[in-house]
Amino acid sequence: MKLTHNDIETACKLVYNTTNIPIFFLKKNQEYAWTFTNKYSSIIDIKSLPKGLINEFFSINSTKKIQLVYIKNSNDKVAILPYPEDNDALLVLWPEAEKLFSPNVNKVLESSGQIPYDTNQLMNTAILLHYIFYKEQLSLSHVIQDNQDINTSQMPGIIEFQIMEQRENSNYHSSFLAEKKIFQNVQLGNKEKMLYYMKLHSEEGIYGTLSKRDTLRSHKNLVITAITLATRAAIEGGLYPEIAYNLSDAYIQQIEEINKINSVNGLLEDILVDFTERVAKANRSHYTKTILLCQEYIFNHLYEDLTLESLAEQLHLSPSYLSNKFKDETGETLKAFIQRNKIEEAKNLLVYSNLNISEIYSVLNFYDQSYFIKVFKKFTGCTPKQYKNNFILKSS
Repeated sequence: MKLTHNDIETACKLVYNTTNIPIFFLKKNQEYAWTFTNKYSSIIDIKSLPKGLINEFFSINSTKKIQLVYIKNSNDKVAILPYPEDNDALLVLWPEAEKLFSPNVNKVLESSGQIPYDTNQLMNTAILLHYIFYKEQLSLSHVIQDNQDINTSQMPGIIEFQIMEQRENSNYHSSFLAEKKIFQNVQLGNKEKMLYYMKLHSEEGIYGTLSKRDTLRSHKNLVITAITLATRAAIEGGLYPEIAYNLSDAYIQQIEEINKINSVNGLLEDILVDFTERVAKANRSHYTKTILLCQEYIFNHLYEDLTLESLAEQLHLSPSYLSNKFKDETGETLKAFIQRNKIEEAKNLLVYSNLNISEIYSVLNFYDQSYFIKVFKKFTGCTPKQYKNNFILKSS
Protein backbone atom coordinates (compact mmCIF):
# COMPACT_ATOMS: atom_id res chain seq x y z
CA MET A 1 0.00 0.00 0.00
CA LYS A 2 1.35 3.39 -1.01
CA LEU A 3 2.05 5.77 1.90
CA THR A 4 0.60 9.26 1.76
CA HIS A 5 2.32 12.31 3.26
CA ASN A 6 -0.34 12.30 5.99
CA ASP A 7 0.55 8.68 6.86
CA ILE A 8 4.22 9.59 7.15
CA GLU A 9 3.49 12.76 9.14
CA THR A 10 1.28 10.83 11.58
CA ALA A 11 3.96 8.14 12.09
CA CYS A 12 6.67 10.76 12.65
CA LYS A 13 4.57 12.67 15.17
CA LEU A 14 3.78 9.49 17.11
CA VAL A 15 7.46 8.53 17.18
CA TYR A 16 8.42 12.06 18.25
CA ASN A 17 5.83 12.03 21.05
CA THR A 18 7.29 8.73 22.24
CA THR A 19 11.01 9.50 21.93
CA ASN A 20 11.25 13.33 21.98
CA ILE A 21 13.65 13.16 19.02
CA PRO A 22 12.86 15.95 16.51
CA ILE A 23 12.26 14.66 12.98
CA PHE A 24 12.80 16.89 9.93
CA PHE A 25 11.38 16.53 6.45
CA LEU A 26 13.82 17.98 3.89
CA LYS A 27 13.07 18.48 0.22
CA LYS A 28 15.91 19.03 -2.24
CA ASN A 29 16.33 22.67 -3.38
CA GLN A 30 13.68 23.94 -0.93
CA GLU A 31 14.29 26.93 1.35
CA TYR A 32 12.38 25.41 4.26
CA ALA A 33 12.40 22.27 6.36
CA TRP A 34 9.34 20.83 8.07
CA THR A 35 9.40 19.32 11.55
CA PHE A 36 6.96 16.94 13.21
CA THR A 37 6.98 18.47 16.70
CA ASN A 38 4.82 20.67 18.91
CA LYS A 39 7.59 22.65 20.61
CA TYR A 40 8.35 25.14 17.85
CA SER A 41 7.19 26.13 14.39
CA SER A 42 6.69 23.22 12.04
CA ILE A 43 8.32 25.20 9.21
CA ILE A 44 12.03 26.06 9.64
CA ASP A 45 14.03 28.44 7.46
CA ILE A 46 16.97 26.47 6.02
CA LYS A 47 19.19 29.52 6.61
CA SER A 48 18.92 28.99 10.37
CA LEU A 49 20.69 25.64 10.00
CA PRO A 50 24.53 25.39 9.79
CA LYS A 51 25.76 26.58 6.41
CA GLY A 52 25.99 23.88 3.79
CA LEU A 53 24.54 21.25 6.09
CA ILE A 54 21.48 20.43 3.98
CA ASN A 55 23.60 20.09 0.85
CA GLU A 56 25.84 17.71 2.78
CA PHE A 57 22.84 15.57 3.76
CA PHE A 58 21.71 15.32 0.14
CA SER A 59 25.24 14.76 -1.21
CA ILE A 60 25.67 11.53 0.77
CA ASN A 61 25.88 8.80 -1.82
CA SER A 62 24.99 5.66 0.11
CA THR A 63 22.98 2.51 -0.29
CA LYS A 64 22.51 2.30 3.48
CA LYS A 65 18.94 2.15 4.70
CA ILE A 66 19.86 4.24 7.73
CA GLN A 67 22.78 6.67 7.54
CA LEU A 68 24.40 7.98 10.72
CA VAL A 69 26.12 11.35 10.30
CA TYR A 70 28.14 13.52 12.69
CA ILE A 71 27.67 17.29 12.39
CA LYS A 72 30.98 19.08 11.91
CA ASN A 73 32.24 21.30 14.76
CA SER A 74 29.80 19.78 17.24
CA ASN A 75 29.05 16.54 19.04
CA ASP A 76 25.64 16.30 17.35
CA LYS A 77 24.72 13.19 15.45
CA VAL A 78 21.76 12.62 13.17
CA ALA A 79 20.16 9.62 11.50
CA ILE A 80 19.01 10.01 7.91
CA LEU A 81 16.33 7.90 6.22
CA PRO A 82 15.16 8.15 2.61
CA TYR A 83 11.69 9.65 2.47
CA PRO A 84 9.15 7.04 1.32
CA GLU A 85 7.74 7.60 -2.18
CA ASP A 86 10.09 10.55 -2.95
CA ASN A 87 13.73 10.17 -4.02
CA ASP A 88 14.35 13.93 -3.63
CA ALA A 89 13.41 14.07 0.06
CA LEU A 90 14.87 12.93 3.37
CA LEU A 91 13.80 12.35 6.94
CA VAL A 92 16.40 13.52 9.46
CA LEU A 93 16.29 12.50 13.12
CA TRP A 94 18.26 15.10 15.11
CA PRO A 95 18.16 14.73 18.92
CA GLU A 96 20.05 17.96 19.65
CA ALA A 97 18.26 20.11 17.05
CA GLU A 98 16.22 22.07 19.59
CA LYS A 99 19.23 24.15 20.61
CA LEU A 100 19.06 25.73 17.15
CA PHE A 101 15.59 27.06 17.90
CA SER A 102 15.46 27.16 21.72
CA PRO A 103 18.44 29.11 23.14
CA ASN A 104 17.72 27.94 26.69
CA VAL A 105 17.46 24.25 25.80
CA ASN A 106 20.53 23.32 27.92
CA LYS A 107 18.97 24.90 31.01
CA VAL A 108 15.71 23.12 30.28
CA LEU A 109 17.52 19.78 30.02
CA GLU A 110 19.38 20.38 33.30
CA SER A 111 16.29 21.37 35.23
CA SER A 112 14.25 18.46 33.92
CA GLY A 113 16.98 15.90 34.49
CA GLN A 114 16.55 14.66 30.94
CA ILE A 115 19.51 12.64 29.63
CA PRO A 116 20.58 13.41 26.03
CA TYR A 117 20.13 10.57 23.58
CA ASP A 118 23.03 8.26 22.80
CA THR A 119 23.77 6.72 19.42
CA ASN A 120 21.95 3.46 20.11
CA GLN A 121 18.75 5.27 21.08
CA LEU A 122 18.93 7.39 17.95
CA MET A 123 19.44 4.36 15.70
CA ASN A 124 16.72 2.35 17.42
CA THR A 125 14.30 5.20 16.70
CA ALA A 126 15.39 5.24 13.06
CA ILE A 127 14.95 1.45 12.92
CA LEU A 128 11.41 1.87 14.30
CA LEU A 129 10.50 4.38 11.58
CA HIS A 130 12.02 2.16 8.90
CA TYR A 131 9.88 -0.73 10.14
CA ILE A 132 6.72 1.43 10.13
CA PHE A 133 7.34 2.55 6.55
CA TYR A 134 8.73 -0.61 4.96
CA LYS A 135 7.61 -3.45 7.28
CA GLU A 136 11.25 -4.60 7.32
CA GLN A 137 12.91 -5.36 10.64
CA LEU A 138 16.55 -4.22 10.84
CA SER A 139 18.80 -5.27 13.71
CA LEU A 140 20.77 -2.68 15.64
CA SER A 141 23.98 -4.66 15.14
CA HIS A 142 23.43 -4.65 11.36
CA VAL A 143 22.91 -0.87 11.29
CA ILE A 144 26.00 -0.30 13.46
CA GLN A 145 28.05 -2.57 11.17
CA ASP A 146 26.68 -0.71 8.16
CA ASN A 147 27.82 2.61 9.63
CA GLN A 148 31.29 1.63 10.79
CA ASP A 149 32.90 4.15 8.46
CA ILE A 150 31.19 7.22 9.99
CA ASN A 151 33.13 10.23 11.16
CA THR A 152 36.51 8.97 9.97
CA SER A 153 37.68 12.48 9.09
CA GLN A 154 36.78 13.93 12.50
CA MET A 155 37.83 11.00 14.67
CA PRO A 156 41.59 11.81 14.90
CA GLY A 157 40.81 15.31 16.18
CA ILE A 158 38.41 13.96 18.81
CA ILE A 159 40.98 11.41 19.99
CA GLU A 160 43.74 14.02 20.21
CA PHE A 161 41.48 16.26 22.27
CA GLN A 162 40.69 13.40 24.68
CA ILE A 163 44.40 12.56 25.07
CA MET A 164 45.23 16.23 25.74
CA GLU A 165 42.46 16.44 28.33
CA GLN A 166 43.72 13.29 30.10
CA ARG A 167 47.30 14.60 30.18
CA GLU A 168 46.11 17.88 31.67
CA ASN A 169 44.18 16.11 34.42
CA SER A 170 46.87 13.41 34.91
CA ASN A 171 44.30 10.70 34.20
CA TYR A 172 45.71 7.68 32.42
CA HIS A 173 44.28 4.30 31.52
CA SER A 174 45.38 1.34 33.59
CA SER A 175 48.48 -0.54 32.46
CA PHE A 176 48.03 -2.67 29.35
CA LEU A 177 50.65 -5.09 30.67
CA ALA A 178 48.74 -5.60 33.93
CA GLU A 179 45.55 -6.20 31.95
CA LYS A 180 47.36 -8.68 29.72
CA LYS A 181 48.69 -10.52 32.78
CA ILE A 182 45.17 -10.83 34.23
CA PHE A 183 43.88 -12.77 31.24
CA GLN A 184 47.11 -14.73 30.78
CA ASN A 185 46.60 -16.07 34.29
CA VAL A 186 42.93 -16.81 33.58
CA GLN A 187 44.23 -18.90 30.67
CA LEU A 188 46.79 -20.61 32.95
CA GLY A 189 44.24 -21.24 35.70
CA ASN A 190 46.38 -19.34 38.24
CA LYS A 191 43.92 -17.64 40.58
CA GLU A 192 46.45 -16.07 42.96
CA LYS A 193 48.41 -14.31 40.21
CA MET A 194 45.22 -13.30 38.40
CA LEU A 195 43.95 -11.55 41.57
CA TYR A 196 47.36 -9.91 42.11
CA TYR A 197 47.39 -8.37 38.63
CA MET A 198 43.73 -7.43 38.92
CA LYS A 199 44.53 -5.43 42.08
CA LEU A 200 47.57 -3.87 40.37
CA HIS A 201 45.45 -2.96 37.35
CA SER A 202 42.85 -1.15 39.47
CA GLU A 203 45.51 0.84 41.38
CA GLU A 204 47.55 2.01 38.40
CA GLY A 205 45.08 4.25 36.62
CA ILE A 206 41.53 4.83 35.41
CA TYR A 207 39.28 2.52 33.44
CA GLY A 208 37.95 3.66 30.09
CA THR A 209 34.66 5.51 29.64
CA LEU A 210 32.36 3.50 27.38
CA SER A 211 29.28 5.68 27.80
CA LYS A 212 29.46 9.43 28.41
CA ARG A 213 25.76 9.72 29.18
CA ASP A 214 25.28 6.84 31.61
CA THR A 215 27.86 5.91 34.26
CA LEU A 216 26.14 2.64 35.14
CA ARG A 217 26.03 1.68 31.45
CA SER A 218 29.74 2.50 31.17
CA HIS A 219 30.61 0.21 34.10
CA LYS A 220 28.42 -2.57 32.70
CA ASN A 221 30.11 -2.30 29.31
CA LEU A 222 33.56 -2.53 30.94
CA VAL A 223 32.58 -5.68 32.85
CA ILE A 224 31.01 -7.23 29.74
CA THR A 225 34.26 -6.52 27.85
CA ALA A 226 36.21 -8.26 30.63
CA ILE A 227 33.83 -11.24 30.47
CA THR A 228 34.41 -11.51 26.72
CA LEU A 229 38.19 -11.48 27.17
CA ALA A 230 37.96 -14.00 30.03
CA THR A 231 35.82 -16.29 27.88
CA ARG A 232 38.43 -16.35 25.11
CA ALA A 233 41.27 -16.81 27.61
CA ALA A 234 39.45 -19.68 29.34
CA ILE A 235 38.82 -21.49 26.04
CA GLU A 236 42.50 -21.10 25.12
CA GLY A 237 43.31 -22.46 28.58
CA GLY A 238 41.35 -25.63 27.87
CA LEU A 239 37.86 -24.91 29.18
CA TYR A 240 35.22 -26.45 26.96
CA PRO A 241 33.91 -23.72 24.62
CA GLU A 242 30.28 -24.59 25.36
CA ILE A 243 30.87 -24.15 29.11
CA ALA A 244 32.76 -20.89 28.54
CA TYR A 245 30.08 -19.42 26.25
CA ASN A 246 27.24 -20.44 28.59
CA LEU A 247 29.10 -18.86 31.52
CA SER A 248 29.57 -15.70 29.47
CA ASP A 249 25.88 -15.53 28.53
CA ALA A 250 24.72 -16.15 32.11
CA TYR A 251 27.04 -13.53 33.62
CA ILE A 252 26.20 -10.88 31.01
CA GLN A 253 22.49 -11.45 31.63
CA GLN A 254 23.14 -11.09 35.37
CA ILE A 255 25.07 -7.84 34.80
CA GLU A 256 22.21 -6.39 32.76
CA GLU A 257 19.78 -6.91 35.67
CA ILE A 258 21.92 -4.93 38.16
CA ASN A 259 20.97 -1.32 38.93
CA LYS A 260 23.84 -0.26 41.21
CA ILE A 261 27.41 0.54 40.11
CA ASN A 262 29.02 -1.00 43.22
CA SER A 263 27.20 -4.27 42.61
CA VAL A 264 28.51 -4.36 39.02
CA ASN A 265 32.12 -3.72 40.06
CA GLY A 266 31.94 -6.18 42.94
CA LEU A 267 30.83 -8.99 40.66
CA LEU A 268 33.78 -8.74 38.27
CA GLU A 269 36.29 -10.37 40.63
CA ASP A 270 33.93 -13.29 41.31
CA ILE A 271 33.42 -13.79 37.56
CA LEU A 272 37.14 -13.86 36.76
CA VAL A 273 37.81 -16.20 39.71
CA ASP A 274 35.11 -18.57 38.41
CA PHE A 275 36.63 -18.68 34.91
CA THR A 276 40.14 -19.17 36.32
CA GLU A 277 39.16 -21.97 38.71
CA ARG A 278 37.28 -23.80 35.96
CA VAL A 279 40.35 -23.63 33.71
CA ALA A 280 42.52 -25.00 36.51
CA LYS A 281 40.08 -27.85 37.02
CA ALA A 282 39.86 -28.64 33.30
CA ASN A 283 43.68 -28.69 32.93
CA ARG A 284 43.57 -29.23 29.14
CA SER A 285 45.79 -26.45 27.78
CA HIS A 286 48.73 -28.79 27.06
CA TYR A 287 46.77 -31.20 24.85
CA THR A 288 47.16 -31.28 21.08
CA LYS A 289 44.39 -30.02 18.83
CA THR A 290 43.35 -33.58 17.97
CA ILE A 291 42.71 -34.50 21.61
CA LEU A 292 40.98 -31.19 22.36
CA LEU A 293 38.62 -31.72 19.43
CA CYS A 294 37.97 -35.29 20.52
CA GLN A 295 37.15 -34.27 24.09
CA GLU A 296 34.93 -31.41 22.93
CA TYR A 297 32.99 -33.73 20.62
CA ILE A 298 32.42 -36.15 23.50
CA PHE A 299 31.36 -33.32 25.82
CA ASN A 300 28.83 -32.03 23.27
CA HIS A 301 27.40 -35.49 22.43
CA LEU A 302 27.13 -37.22 25.82
CA TYR A 303 23.59 -38.39 25.05
CA GLU A 304 24.74 -40.32 22.00
CA ASP A 305 26.29 -43.79 21.68
CA LEU A 306 29.96 -42.79 21.65
CA THR A 307 32.39 -45.45 20.44
CA LEU A 308 36.06 -45.43 19.46
CA GLU A 309 35.06 -46.14 15.86
CA SER A 310 32.50 -43.30 15.65
CA LEU A 311 34.94 -40.79 17.19
CA ALA A 312 37.76 -41.87 14.87
CA GLU A 313 35.43 -41.38 11.91
CA GLN A 314 34.51 -37.88 13.10
CA LEU A 315 38.19 -36.92 13.40
CA HIS A 316 39.25 -38.71 10.18
CA LEU A 317 41.72 -40.89 12.08
CA SER A 318 42.23 -44.63 12.46
CA PRO A 319 40.71 -46.06 15.67
CA SER A 320 44.04 -47.50 16.85
CA TYR A 321 45.89 -44.18 16.32
CA LEU A 322 43.21 -42.21 18.21
CA SER A 323 43.12 -44.73 21.04
CA ASN A 324 46.90 -44.71 21.53
CA LYS A 325 47.23 -40.93 21.17
CA PHE A 326 44.43 -40.27 23.66
CA LYS A 327 46.02 -42.57 26.27
CA ASP A 328 49.51 -41.12 25.71
CA GLU A 329 48.39 -37.51 26.19
CA THR A 330 45.76 -37.81 28.91
CA GLY A 331 46.90 -40.89 30.80
CA GLU A 332 43.34 -42.20 30.54
CA THR A 333 41.70 -44.54 28.07
CA LEU A 334 39.12 -43.10 25.72
CA LYS A 335 36.50 -45.47 27.11
CA ALA A 336 37.17 -44.32 30.69
CA PHE A 337 37.00 -40.66 29.64
CA ILE A 338 33.61 -41.20 27.98
CA GLN A 339 32.27 -43.09 30.98
CA ARG A 340 33.53 -40.49 33.47
CA ASN A 341 31.89 -37.63 31.60
CA LYS A 342 28.63 -39.53 31.17
CA ILE A 343 28.60 -40.18 34.93
CA GLU A 344 29.19 -36.47 35.61
CA GLU A 345 26.16 -35.76 33.45
CA ALA A 346 24.20 -38.48 35.24
CA LYS A 347 24.99 -36.83 38.60
CA ASN A 348 23.49 -33.57 37.33
CA LEU A 349 20.41 -35.34 36.00
CA LEU A 350 19.89 -37.14 39.33
CA VAL A 351 19.95 -33.86 41.24
CA TYR A 352 18.50 -31.29 38.86
CA SER A 353 15.99 -33.23 36.75
CA ASN A 354 12.88 -35.29 37.35
CA LEU A 355 14.24 -38.32 35.50
CA ASN A 356 14.47 -41.60 37.41
CA ILE A 357 17.44 -43.98 37.23
CA SER A 358 15.99 -46.16 34.48
CA GLU A 359 15.37 -43.06 32.33
CA ILE A 360 18.82 -41.60 32.99
CA TYR A 361 20.78 -44.70 31.96
CA SER A 362 18.66 -44.89 28.81
CA VAL A 363 19.10 -41.26 27.67
CA LEU A 364 22.85 -41.51 28.29
CA ASN A 365 23.04 -44.66 26.13
CA PHE A 366 24.20 -47.20 28.72
CA TYR A 367 23.47 -50.82 27.84
CA ASP A 368 21.28 -51.59 30.85
CA GLN A 369 20.54 -50.35 34.36
CA SER A 370 22.83 -52.77 36.19
CA TYR A 371 25.80 -51.77 33.99
CA PHE A 372 25.00 -48.09 34.55
CA ILE A 373 24.95 -48.60 38.34
CA LYS A 374 28.25 -50.50 38.17
CA VAL A 375 29.98 -47.70 36.20
CA PHE A 376 28.41 -45.01 38.41
CA LYS A 377 29.76 -46.70 41.55
CA LYS A 378 33.20 -47.08 39.94
CA PHE A 379 33.54 -43.28 39.54
CA THR A 380 31.65 -42.04 42.61
CA GLY A 381 32.00 -44.79 45.19
CA CYS A 382 28.24 -45.06 45.66
CA THR A 383 25.09 -46.04 43.77
CA PRO A 384 22.97 -43.43 41.95
CA LYS A 385 20.27 -43.71 44.64
CA GLN A 386 22.80 -43.19 47.44
CA TYR A 387 24.30 -40.20 45.61
CA LYS A 388 20.92 -38.52 45.24
CA ASN A 389 19.98 -39.16 48.89
CA ASN A 390 23.34 -37.81 50.11
CA PHE A 391 22.89 -34.66 48.05
CA ILE A 392 19.40 -34.09 49.47
CA LEU A 393 20.72 -34.54 53.04
CA LYS A 394 23.59 -32.06 52.49
CA SER A 395 21.25 -29.52 50.91
CA SER A 396 18.80 -29.69 53.83
